[in-house]
Amino acid sequence: MNKILSRCAAALLATTSLPALAATVESVFILGSGNLFEDYSGEVVMRNVGTPSAPVMTVVTSGSFLVGDLLVNNFTLERVNSTNIGVGSPINEMTGIGVLRIISKVPEPPPFGSPPGLYARYELGPVAPAEFIAASALASGTAGVPTVTAGTMVQFYEDPAKNYTSASATLGFASAMDGILRLELGFNGSADEFRVEIMPDDLAGFTTGLRGVDVGDFFYNYSIISETFIHGFQDLPGLDVEFTGSGNLYRASTASPFPIEDSMTFGFFPREVAVPEPATVALLGAFLLGLGWRSGRRAHPGPAMR
Repeated sequence: MNKILSRCAAALLATTSLPALAATVESVFILGSGNLFEDYSGEVVMRNVGTPSAPVMTVVTSGSFLVGDLLVNNFTLERVNSTNIGVGSPINEMTGIGVLRIISKVPEPPPFGSPPGLYARYELGPVAPAEFIAASALASGTAGVPTVTAGTMVQFYEDPAKNYTSASATLGFASAMDGILRLELGFNGSADEFRVEIMPDDLAGFTTGLRGVDVGDFFYNYSIISETFIHGFQDLPGLDVEFTGSGNLYRASTASPFPIEDSMTFGFFPREVAVPEPATVALLGAFLLGLGWRSGRRAHPGPAMR
């Protein structure tokens, strides 16, 4: 009964807080089938010199990445499946922020096609809610996100105003968090959760040399921590998670205010009333296999500037 009431409340929130359904991001989901999101984002590195419950954040601009450091990114989603939800689209904007902690670091050879240098394999996990809020406040120059659920690594915001801008790092973060909170993803103890990045050992690997060069990969499986979409999401076939993705890390372009950029593709399965047909499951299985453990090496199109 509580689950039914929660769904009703979520549906009421979605219908009262947003314009007509035709303009929502959810209106372009394919129900009961695999869906793809694509994004571009900018990242900064932070270090908590306080405690998880009483964080004192500082931005890291040089030196090696340490276990405990936070990777903080903001993003704008550009496409759902083949539908543009970016610049010039009639669909609401979907943006967000991620705050992730480095929980382990070991030396790793450079990813295929990346420049020579020192690289490491990083495992990442959730931060404490107070750290997430403090990091978002420092990054945006505002009060930061108003709330975050324990275990959250990424928050998604839907914004009818469509005002995301990457004109500066602080504006990028502030404009990514000024919509309606729709989804939180992260770790809740499900068996298949992980987040791994293979990237340079330090910030110099991103801030020196040729700009826009592809220098790293990342891969993840996330669980839903909270969501307010009408249809909700179900586990991906064969996995104990609802979202899976991979992407590439780049040395920032000359136009970017961020030291690190990334591009990402991730898949999810919006819930339908009936259990999906076997053919649909097979189709998503083929998609997930293509997404794979290795993201495709592709030319970076650069950040979406607004």
